[in-house]
Amino acid sequence: MKPQSLWSIAILLSLGLLGCDEPRTSPANTRVSFVQAAPSQGPINFRREEALEASLEYHESSSTSFNVDLYDFHFDVTPAGAEPERLVSFSQEIVAGTDYTIIAAEINGQLQEVVLEAPTLDADSTNAQIASLHLASMLGPVDLYLTAPGADPVSTVPLGALSFTEDLAPGPADAGDYEFVLTEAANPAAVLLRSTTFPLSAGQSIQFTIVDGADEGSAPLIVIVSGDVNVSFVDQNLDASIRVINGIGDRSALDVGIDGDLSPPLISGLNFASISEYVIISPGSHDLTASPAGNPSVILGDFPFAVNAGRFATTFIANAPDAATMIFELDDYRPLAGEAKLNVYNAVQLHPFIDVFIAPPGTDLNTIPPTVGLVPGGGSPNVRIAQGSFEITVRTAGFTTVLAGPAPITLNAGGFYTVLLSDSVGGSTIDLTFLDDFN
Repeated sequence: MKPQSLWSIAILLSLGLLGCDEPRTSPANTRVSFVQAAPSQGPINFRREEALEASLEYHESSSTSFNVDLYDFHFDVTPAGAEPERLVSFSQEIVAGTDYTIIAAEINGQLQEVVLEAPTLDADSTNAQIASLHLASMLGPVDLYLTAPGADPVSTVPLGALSFTEDLAPGPADAGDYEFVLTEAANPAAVLLRSTTFPLSAGQSIQFTIVDGADEGSAPLIVIVSGDVNVSFVDQNLDASIRVINGIGDRSALDVGIDGDLSPPLISGLNFASISEYVIISPGSHDLTASPAGNPSVILGDFPFAVNAGRFATTFIANAPDAATMIFELDDYRPLAGEAKLNVYNAVQLHPFIDVFIAPPGTDLNTIPPTVGLVPGGGSPNVRIAQGSFEITVRTAGFTTVLAGPAPITLNAGGFYTVLLSDSVGGSTIDLTFLDDFN
């Protein structure tokens, strides 16, 4: 398969928002896949005419089928605290015998469409079909390989070489188990990414889209797989990382391990209302084991969780020791244009329901809904908030009784902020502990 310019594949029609005046026909359905490959955007709504076809986070994809026809497509985004915006509109003719991949891409800082085409495979095809696209702006030229599991690319013929915005046109591949490998161009010993093993079946048509890791976690690269399969993967050799916030009800220090191992603890003597450093663990499914500091014979809980390679995660342990609970959330450090991310965790025991308001100074809180509502042990991670100066106020849910604040805060674009709520010692109010980029 020979590389060719993305622009020779992308069909960027200039028909604007003109619809189809002719009545719809009903020939055979044709597959269309949608891919969110724009790292500085939150969820993108992909619309055909005005029908919502998919709402996708970064490096997600989905596939559907349309009748053959000429359609208007739109990319809509919703900035934090703002109304939805339509950033991209274009027309695309869907014809029989062709599969389409519609990609929301960022090229030179601009959100735009990229449309790729592939011939539809016959149902009785004995081969699979693969195509690839390079949209990782931080990555130089690469060689691509489809290898047997564990095979050394040094002894493997590459599929081809790609630079940013170039693609490899669809080509045949034998059915079997494979790994997708990226290396530096003309340097097969310099492996940049090796996927986990995946099956490729006869009759499947797959599009690989290479994108930046974009600081979501530790992965520098992500490969989006779309078409007959809709997944994404990172380098299989990456570790995962977790950290813990101690919100336990008796305010004691905690030891934390995984899979029942507290000798020694993974995290030792974590004080109440504090957050640990990230610690490296193997990706996959585990149990988080918590005990009072220095007392491994008392297990507060074995909490199941799973974390993928290259991802960071926060675990929040709260409520009474004999009824301890855990919230597990993936941390997303990917910066969004003009936005910050705020995580709120609730270690409060004296108030069963609370409302948390993040609002500009002087806002009448009775005129707006709370930013989040929480129960003891609850949390709201990765809340998108437009950058700016705000006040945080905590009230009894449904009432005007102020339990904390208003406390001034500043949220900067790309920032990652965490606030922990806890009971004031000896009082009826709530303390605010500011973590992460607040410090």
